[in-house]
Amino acid sequence: MTGTRGPAADLLDQLKKPRRMPRPHGPGTVRQQQLAAAVNERTAEVKPDAPQPIVLEAEIARLAQRVELDPRDVQAVALMAQRFAQLPDDQKGAAIARADGLFRRYLDHTPLLSGPLLYLAYEAFQACFIASYKGGPTEGLKAAEREHARFDFYLDLAVNGEVALVRAEAEAFIETERAALAALAETAALTAQEERLAFDTERSALQLDFQNLAHAADAAQQDATAARRERDQFEAEAKALRQQMNKLEYDTARRVRKVEGDLAGLPALTQQRDELQSRVNWLTAELSSKERGWQRRETELLARVKALELEVLEVKTRPEVAPAPAPKPARAPLPVALAQHSWVLWLRSKGHAATLDGLQVRHDLKAGEVDALQAQWRTDIPDAEAALAQLRAVIVPLLRGAAA
Repeated sequence: MTGTRGPAADLLDQLKKPRRMPRPHGPGTVRQQQLAAAVNERTAEVKPDAPQPIVLEAEIARLAQRVELDPRDVQAVALMAQRFAQLPDDQKGAAIARADGLFRRYLDHTPLLSGPLLYLAYEAFQACFIASYKGGPTEGLKAAEREHARFDFYLDLAVNGEVALVRAEAEAFIETERAALAALAETAALTAQEERLAFDTERSALQLDFQNLAHAADAAQQDATAARRERDQFEAEAKALRQQMNKLEYDTARRVRKVEGDLAGLPALTQQRDELQSRVNWLTAELSSKERGWQRRETELLARVKALELEVLEVKTRPEVAPAPAPKPARAPLPVALAQHSWVLWLRSKGHAATLDGLQVRHDLKAGEVDALQAQWRTDIPDAEAALAQLRAVIVPLLRGAAA
């Protein structure tokens, strides 16, 4: 079977070329730039009311220019986007939210901008639906915002379901290529060596595709795990904040109750204060009255002492001839009041605590000490003159101090 080359030989030549996998960033190949320029020209020539697939092709070409993809991958994405574009209206909002949220999370957590078909498909669906949903991009964005609250559910659905969907699409595409290759081989009577070469090339491509799909699935699973970890961390922080808020509310309520209790007891405290103030005023008045009585009694005692001194002086200065000394008569007892004052002053001079309450002497002596001390006091103060001298020795310095 030699001679003119047919479609099968051209297809084999294409399969022999190594497939170029996507790169995370880059301006794209010259062929992709040309493809994008051509699609943009077609888009510019189309009227505003042109069918939606033209917009889809322009978006895919724009993405292909930014990320190097195989043309067969671009075609597969276009088929998938068209199939999603045929979803009912009540399912398009969910697809937009799923594509938008998952694609943005992949941009944050993976170094690959687009994997084998999956990431590019999400962005293509997003651009297509936002441009065509209910009359324009504004309505599409509103629908995406309404559905974005269900992001967690769609994240799990996309990670677990879309990878399998892409894998099924790839397997179907591979089966289609294998069937076409078999048909071309039968019609062109390919040799066994050409068939083996085609099989090896296809097997290598398939293995590479499945490896890329496996890497994409692993990356998606890792991103989902990171998302759940972030959600758990956020819930833990929210729980800690709620506990702090509850503690603050409890402390505030306890303080409010304490203040209310203090305010409730304020009238009783005010009344008690008034009663204490009244008692203090009464005690002050009593003390002032007693002080005035003491001063009056002290004045009377000083007057009596002065009179007694004058009487004694008069007796001493009389020009009478003193009779012959007679035997001293027995000493007369001291007056009660003068004796009580002398007894108190004598106890104080000996370091004892003694006070005079009326005619009652209060002291700190024990029962056995009173008689012995009184006998000593009668020896020291035998008569009224000695008692008066004792009072004079105490009162005169007090008067001088008050006058000064």
